[in-house]
Amino acid sequence: MPPRTDDPLTGGLRLPLLTVVVAVLAGVASAGPLFDRLDASLDPAPSTESERTEAELVAATGVDGSLVALLEAPEVDLSTLPGRVEALPGVGDAELVPSSVEPEAVVMVATVAAELDDDGRERLVAEFVEVVEGTAAETTVGGSLALDQELADTAESDLLRADALAVPVILLLFGLLLGGVRVALVPLAIVVVVLAGSLPILLALSAVTTVSVFAVNVVTLFGVGLAVDYGLLVVSRFREELAGGAGVETGLAVTRATAGRAVVYSGLTVATSLAALLVFEEPVLRSLAYGGMAATLLSVVAAHWLLQPLLRRSAHRLRPAQAVDPDRGRIAALARRIQERPALVAAGTVAVLLAAATPLGSINFEGLDARSLPGGSPTRDLVERLAESHPDLPLAPVQVLVDAPIDADSAVELVEAIESAPRAGA
Repeated sequence: MPPRTDDPLTGGLRLPLLTVVVAVLAGVASAGPLFDRLDASLDPAPSTESERTEAELVAATGVDGSLVALLEAPEVDLSTLPGRVEALPGVGDAELVPSSVEPEAVVMVATVAAELDDDGRERLVAEFVEVVEGTAAETTVGGSLALDQELADTAESDLLRADALAVPVILLLFGLLLGGVRVALVPLAIVVVVLAGSLPILLALSAVTTVSVFAVNVVTLFGVGLAVDYGLLVVSRFREELAGGAGVETGLAVTRATAGRAVVYSGLTVATSLAALLVFEEPVLRSLAYGGMAATLLSVVAAHWLLQPLLRRSAHRLRPAQAVDPDRGRIAALARRIQERPALVAAGTVAVLLAAATPLGSINFEGLDARSLPGGSPTRDLVERLAESHPDLPLAPVQVLVDAPIDADSAVELVEAIESAPRAGA
């Protein structure tokens, strides 16, 4: 009995091609809402002492974030600028801070109300930029709100740029390897499905939990890497079966039983390893797991659901692989030596890995800040310039919350003790 044409593993292309179309349309439709919902903050886990303190301070003060602008205006009257900034919806207090190093440079610092939603914060950043740039001074804008927004914008632009660069390169490599552009579209379809299909998954997750902007970058990393890897593995094995004289159906059956099984084991191993990040409470770390697991599992599914039907229809266009004797060659010889001395090889491998990991003993972990942005970023440029022009300005102050009865004298003593700490300011 001939195979059914609507079975993705034994028949035609109707469902696989429909899968590609649906994945692309879902990805396009999800991109806009997803980037609006992604969290660009770099806050630690909610249960940490610093985060609990921050939440209590926000509740007590009604302030959650800041906007900062460096204005170089030796002859411009900026006396009315604080009032105009305070008139913006969502701004609490605004003040001009002079520089102790550069008399012609001043800093506008504005606090942001906690009740603003994401859309309100985005509008406030735009309005703040418009007000400060409306002066005749040379301005550079930053602050926590601008940092969050620029991190989100950078993640989105990086995704688009990575896809724009990766797809043509992958198509070229596949074309050279497989013998034609049309055939190269077969494994490239996996890449497209994985990248596009991961976006609606992240959008659904963002409705029930916090998803960081970095999840999108991880989707690109794992999606392109694993989709290409799995695609080439399956295609290469299928070509070897055809070169050995197997028919298309027999070749696909052997490919499923060998390369297909390897893809499943590999994908489950990678996804399980990434799942370990879910143990941590930090939203950024969990988001790395969300993006990586989505891309990995989609790569496995696409390698079976999509690639094999496409190979069936493209088998006659594949460049024949050279027949290879699996018992000959350098790789086969190396595999035999490893199997003869597994304990020795394992010990040597562990020793090499430990030696490579030695530098980690002096690693210095730091939080994410403006240095995570690329060079030339306005927010990063502002932080670097303020470090020179306003060395006394606390850009990232350490906040202390005292939750206990305390009199005025004790409060003064506490403040003096904190100020006496090394490198502490006011």
